[in-house]
Amino acid sequence: MKQENQSQSSPPPIFLFVDTNFFLQLKVAKEIPWSGVSRNGSIILIVPRAVQKEIGRLKSDGNSRRSKRARTASALLMRIAQSPGEAELVQPQGPEVQLRLAQRIPANPAANPELDANSTDDRIIGEVLSFQAAHPGNDVRFLTTDSDQVVSAKHFGITFLAVPADWHLPPESDERDKRIEEQRRRIAELEETEPRLEIGVYDRTEKPVQAVSLSVLQFRPLTAEMVSRLVGEATRRIPLAQGLDALVDAKRPDNMFERTLLATDPRSRFEAPTKDEVAKYREADYPDWLDRLRKYFEDLHEQLGLESRAAEIRVNLLNDSSRTAEGLIVTFQTIGGLLFGKIGDRSGNDPPPLPQPPTPPRGKVVRTRSSLDVILTPSPFSAPQPELWAASPHSPYVFYRREGGRDLPSDRYGFECDIFRHGGHEEPFELPFFLPRTAEVRDGIIGIEVFARNLSRALKMNVPVKVSSTPADTSEIAARILDAQLPEKPRIELTVEL
Repeated sequence: MKQENQSQSSPPPIFLFVDTNFFLQLKVAKEIPWSGVSRNGSIILIVPRAVQKEIGRLKSDGNSRRSKRARTASALLMRIAQSPGEAELVQPQGPEVQLRLAQRIPANPAANPELDANSTDDRIIGEVLSFQAAHPGNDVRFLTTDSDQVVSAKHFGITFLAVPADWHLPPESDERDKRIEEQRRRIAELEETEPRLEIGVYDRTEKPVQAVSLSVLQFRPLTAEMVSRLVGEATRRIPLAQGLDALVDAKRPDNMFERTLLATDPRSRFEAPTKDEVAKYREADYPDWLDRLRKYFEDLHEQLGLESRAAEIRVNLLNDSSRTAEGLIVTFQTIGGLLFGKIGDRSGNDPPPLPQPPTPPRGKVVRTRSSLDVILTPSPFSAPQPELWAASPHSPYVFYRREGGRDLPSDRYGFECDIFRHGGHEEPFELPFFLPRTAEVRDGIIGIEVFARNLSRALKMNVPVKVSSTPADTSEIAARILDAQLPEKPRIELTVEL
C-alpha cells in the first residue's frame, strides 16, 4: 500500500486493522462514533485477508444473524475489491473514515515462529506485523473484541484498541426469546378483542388503599373478686322485693293509676298475684337474674372492643374498554381467620345491655270483654288476605349473589353478571369484614378474582390486612355500664291497703 500524503497541518492517518467480529457483532461502520478514536486525522480501516476468508466461509452458515451479517459484509467487501481505489468512504468528515482491503504483503513465518499459519487469529496478527514492517513510522493499531487477541497484540508489541461496549449490537434473541416474543404478540392481539377490566380498592373515606389495618383492643377478663363486687352492687341497687306475700290476698292494687282505672271502669277487676308467682319470683327469677349478671361480667371482656375488629372496604370493578365482559364472576375470599359480614347488631362503642331484672308480681287490672268486643275483634282464624307480589325479572346487566349470605358471616362472597357493560362502566362492592373474637390475632388477606368467558386470564388482586393488638382494661368500663344501666334510685317502700 502506498504511503498516504499528508499536509503539514493534518495529523497522520491511523491504520486500524479489524477482526471478523467487526462485521458480525458491532454496529455498521457509519453508526460507530469514530471521534473517540481520532478527532482530526483520518482513519483507514483495513480488512485483513484472513478476515475476508472467514467472512466468505460464514456467509453460508445457515440463517442466523451471524450468517446474514456475514453475507452483507461479503457483498460490501466484493464491492470494495471491484472499485478502482479498492476503498469505500464510510464517513466523510469528523473524522474521515475509509474502509480498505489489505494488500498481498507476504508474511515471513520464519520471522515470527510463534504464529500458527493454520490459526485465523494468528494470520491476522501476522498481517498486522507485516504491514508495520512495510510501513515504519505509521500509526498502526488493531481493533478487536477478543481478549485472546488483546493478549497476542500486547505480546507482539502491537498497539490495540479494545471495542467500547456501546459499539456492540444488542444480544441476539435465542429461540426461547423468539417464542416468548411471539406469545406476547399473540396475547396483545388477543387482548385487543377482550374487555379491559381494572380493580380499585377504597376505604370508607373513598381513599384508594393498597392494604388495610386493624388495631384490635384485647380486653382482659375481670377477676372473680371484681365480678362478685359488681354483682353485689347490682343486688344493692335492685334488691329482692319484699312484702309480696301480703299482695296475694289484696283486693285492690297498690298502684294509684290502677286504682283509679278500677274505680272508673265497672268492667275492670283486679287480679292479685298468686303464691306460685311470688315463689317463682323469689326462688327462680331473681336468682336466675343474679346468675345471668355474673355470667355477663365474666364474659364482658369478650364483648368489648368488637368495633375495633371490624373494617370495611369498597371494591370498584371497571370495564374501561369497548368490549363487554360476558359471563362475569367476581369472587372475594378471606384468609387468616377474617370473615365477611357485620360483627354484631351493636354500632359504635355502645356496650352490651345488662340482663334485665325480673319484675316482682304485684297483680294486674283486667277488663271483662263484652259481646260487642267479640264482634269487633277479628278472629285469629280468619283467612289471610292474598299477598300480591311479582318476581322481579332477571336482568342480564345486574350482579346477583352466588356465594355467601347477605346477613351471615362467610369467608367467601361471589357475584355473577351475564353482561358487564363497557365504556367505563363501574360496579361497586361494599365489603364489611371482621376478625371474630375467637380467631387468632394475625395478619390476613382479602383475595379478589374476576373471571369472564371472553377473558383469557382471570384478573387477581390481594389486599393485605395488617392486624395488631392492644391490651385494654375491662373493670372501668364494667363500672360505667352498671352506673348507666342500673342507676341508683330513691327507694319507695311497698305498702298495701287491705
